[in-house]
Amino acid sequence: MDGEVIWDARPPRFRPVLISGFTTIGSLFHMGLGNASLIGINYQPMGLSIIGELFTSTFLTLLAVPVFSILFNDFFVFLQR
Repeated sequence: MDGEVIWDARPPRFRPVLISGFTTIGSLFHMGLGNASLIGINYQPMGLSIIGELFTSTFLTLLAVPVFSILFNDFFVFLQR
């Protein structure tokens, strides 16, 4: 597996990940701002934690996974020599 293959696979993955992440985050804004309540229960902490988790998982999916794939690939190629 070559690093260029991972780099070329980036554009098809970028758009769907961003769209799904940002639409979910956008739908959770009312919960994160504290405007959603059911039977007097405050959902703001849960909304903020879900929004933070989605930002983190989107970052890791788009940046960290390809970087670690390239690093591990280079490491295993180095070990084979």
